[in-house]
Order: sequence, then C-alpha cells, then structure tokens
Amino acid sequence: MRWIVWLVMWLAAAQAAERGPRIYIVTDMEGVAGVNSWEQVTVGERRYEEGRRLLIGEVNAAIEGAMEAGASEVAVWDGHGGSRHLSVELLDARAHLIQGTPTPADYYLSEKRFEGVFIIGQHAMAGTKNGLLAHTQSLRVKELTLNGKPVGELGQVAAIAGHFGIPVVLLSGDQAACDEFLALQPKGGRWR
Repeated sequence: MRWIVWLVMWLAAAQAAERGPRIYIVTDMEGVAGVNSWEQVTVGERRYEEGRRLLIGEVNAAIEGAMEAGASEVAVWDGHGGSRHLSVELLDARAHLIQGTPTPADYYLSEKRFEGVFIIGQHAMAGTKNGLLAHTQSLRVKELTLNGKPVGELGQVAAIAGHFGIPVVLLSGDQAACDEFLALQPKGGRWR
C-alpha cells in the first residue's frame, strides 16, 4: 500500500515539474514595502489609495517572478480586511483574482490545486516588538495560539497550507514578520 502512496506522490511531482508549479498568493497590506501607517490600509483614509498602489505593485512583482520562474498558474487571494482591496484592472492579467467574503476556513487550499504559497505584504503578529502595524486579525486580539504556540496571520496561513501539504515558498513583509516566519520554519532560507 505504501508504494501506491509513493507512486501517486511521485506522479504528482512529475506532472507539476512538466507543466510548471501552480502558485497561490495570499495578500495582506500592512507589511507591504512603503506602508507605514494605518491611513494607508484603511478604506476612506487620505493615504489609502497610496497603500493600494503599493500593494498591487508588490503583488504584480510576485506574479511576474512566479511566471518567469516557470509557474503554469498563479491565483491571488485578496486577503486584506474584507477582501476588496486589489484592483482587477491593475492586476497582472496572467493571474486569477479571488475576492469577497466570507473566506473559507481552508483558504481555498483544500482542493490541492497549488504546489506553493506566496505570502505578500504580511505584518507581524499582535504584540511583536518592533512590528510595524503588528496585529492578529484585529487590534482587539492580543494573542492567538496554535498548539500552544503564539501565531499571527502568517502562521495561520502556513499551518493551513501545511495541513494540505503545500509549502510556503515566499514571504514578503516587514522584518518582524520575516523573523516570525523563520521562527516557525527555522530550516527556511534567508535572503542575504
């Protein structure tokens, strides 16, 4: 029976290599390069449109990188509050956009359509020292734990993806978010 499981996994990996990996991008806004105030991430505030432009720039750069690296498909989930912050018109046309609420508990990953997850524009969890715009879901949440360990939003995404056997292969965010992720996945690589 084990050989059947191994064969199925080997065939899936060979198929992915032949067609190129399918990438799922989860977005947020508070960890995007250049975002440094709540005004840039809150609908109706004077700097909100600036935050949206910075977000779409970072997301499109991730899509471009994925496609240049051989991805066969890229889907982008608009993951910032309410899931209505990315512009369909400005998103790289090679990607599919997922918007709207409510977000399912499996973050659209249970179908195992993807071989890798990118997390773009992520911030650190609530209470993180030196975390720019750090929070977990809302400013009211002080701590959220998973198996007794504090996690933020990126830890939740990584746990859900991991549950379905999909690795997080890229994270962009502030330094505190990157440090948080490396603590969760200490064998992960570092850009130097």
